[in-house]
Amino acid sequence: MPWIPRFEVAYDQASGDGSASDGRNQRFDTLFGARRWEYGPTGIYGAIARANLRSPGVSLGVRPRKGLEASGAFRQVWLDSAVDAFTAAGVRDASGGAGVDAGRQLELRLRWEALPGNLRFDIGVTWFLRGDFLRLAPNAARNGDTTYAYFEATLTF
Repeated sequence: MPWIPRFEVAYDQASGDGSASDGRNQRFDTLFGARRWEYGPTGIYGAIARANLRSPGVSLGVRPRKGLEASGAFRQVWLDSAVDAFTAAGVRDASGGAGVDAGRQLELRLRWEALPGNLRFDIGVTWFLRGDFLRLAPNAARNGDTTYAYFEATLTF
């Protein structure tokens, strides 16, 4: 097909702790692994972690010509357990009253091989729109949604 489209549907689930007072931690805890391809643009951003998570997502990538790629992704983020923390932010509502809707993430990215094999540019922006949980939990930040933009140049010689 023209533009060589790639469409992806994903669903990730990682358990959360069902009770903070029972002396057992049931939350999945990842030991290793990069998050780039799963949960956003770079390790420094890291709004979504692989713990206490239920998250469907879709992405679409196209290559309009050799050396030029564009992609977009959308991901819904729910907590697996309403009484456990949204681990990336450390936000927790032990009562469960804030619900499980952590938010939505939208990502756009453009990659260009300016000098194939020697110079590549990567530019992108990601928005994380807070859901009820990240607005209503007792220790949630009150500073709004997150916008993260980046520019990367890679020189290979």
